Amino acid sequence: MPGNIALIQRGTCTFADKALNADEAGASAVIIFNEGQVGRTETLTGTLGAIVTDLPVVGVSFDVGVDLANPDGTVVRVKTDTASELRITNNVMRRPAPAGPTTS
Repeated sequence: MPGNIALIQRGTCTFADKALNADEAGASAVIIFNEGQVGRTETLTGTLGAIVTDLPVVGVSFDVGVDLANPDGTVVRVKTDTASELRITNNVMRRPAPAGPTTS
């Protein structure tokens, strides 16, 4: 329903696709919650990979997602204070120091 917050469980499509689909459906924000299987219950962290929407997109744990999915008296508001930007970074790799004493 337009203007509602989309609650989406982590699954097979990318986070970007989930956010874009919610945007196209008229959502006002997106909450993506983790899957719930072993190793995927904690707060969801991820990336959209690129800026695909102006909607706020946040991740939550499986338990929070299940709680939000229970409609009995649930009221959700999403407010974020974030910045999206592209950054140029460099990967720096260092060789480990040789084992044993060194001579100069």
